[in-house]
Amino acid sequence: MSAIRVRAMRGADLEEVAGMIRALAEHHGDMPRVTAAALARDTAGRDPWARIRVAEAGGEIAGYMALVRLAWLQYGDRGMEIYHLFVRPAWRGRGVGRALIGRAMREARAAGCVELKVGTHPDNRAAMAYYLAQGFEEQPLAGARFRLCL
Repeated sequence: MSAIRVRAMRGADLEEVAGMIRALAEHHGDMPRVTAAALARDTAGRDPWARIRVAEAGGEIAGYMALVRLAWLQYGDRGMEIYHLFVRPAWRGRGVGRALIGRAMREARAAGCVELKVGTHPDNRAAMAYYLAQGFEEQPLAGARFRLCL
């Protein structure tokens, strides 16, 4: 079994991670438009919009996750969400997802977060079971959501 190392995404990883983002989007029936340039814009600099972490194993990038910050201002609490979690098919079932989640937990705790969230498509029973096995609790959605296209 190859050792799994989770690290921050680097500029040299942009094209490969963008490809994994496209694969995840297509899996969910979305039409991906991500480019390496857009990914760089959103993940680089002192205060990135999202933080990407990659899992290296066997000399390759085996998966990635995107972390975004949350705030519950009324309570004075912080949280973090694993917005994307993707493991290449050849690496599934080998601890890559667990390593990425472990990294997310450490980063969330270090940032003073009170919770870590993750979501999945309602039909993805395997992911639901996996998250429950990793210690997440199911959280029912409350209220309606709205959007305004700009």
